[in-house]
Amino acid sequence: MKKFLLAAIVCALFSGCAHEAQFNKNADVAPFDDTISVDNSMQSALIYIPSELMETKKYASSSQLGRDDELKMSVGEFVGGEAKRFFGTYLRRAEITSDEKALQDKGLVISPEIGSFGFGFYSSDGIDVSAKPFVRYNLRLKMFKNGRQIYNQNIAVNERNYGEEEFFGSGSGSYAQIGGIFQKAMANDYAVHAREILSAIDAAK
Repeated sequence: MKKFLLAAIVCALFSGCAHEAQFNKNADVAPFDDTISVDNSMQSALIYIPSELMETKKYASSSQLGRDDELKMSVGEFVGGEAKRFFGTYLRRAEITSDEKALQDKGLVISPEIGSFGFGFYSSDGIDVSAKPFVRYNLRLKMFKNGRQIYNQNIAVNERNYGEEEFFGSGSGSYAQIGGIFQKAMANDYAVHAREILSAIDAAK
């Protein structure tokens, strides 16, 4: 607790603090629909995430608030993690790979493509005392079976997904929400499109 308070004080006095978001396998996200299933649930899937997307990089806030600090995260870890959570629920196994050759695999290959990822902080009080963090991104899901594309749809289109409004201060609390907001938003994207995604898998031969 003392270390957290000290870090908050330092960040409040000096700009350039670095925050980090990590994927949480036990995050409380949208539940999956247990009324639907895949005909062949014993099949496996490869989830292709480019290696450059798996790298941990630094991102800056798209809003003026929080722009002096940085967020370190692997966007690919989040994109792959939520895809694995979804497909692993309905299939025997789902594994992440960064090998491009996977796209020519004869089995089921999942390729979630993230674009325009960004985050920021919205201040409703006008003086930046409190702020509501948000994440926005595009997510196009492509699926291939036996080398043939069977699904290609945008399942998220650059809308703001908000977290909880709280005292901004050094931004530590607000920055800590970013990873969870991103995970919950993607889990919801998959939940909303679950039926059509699984239907596309069933229709593929």
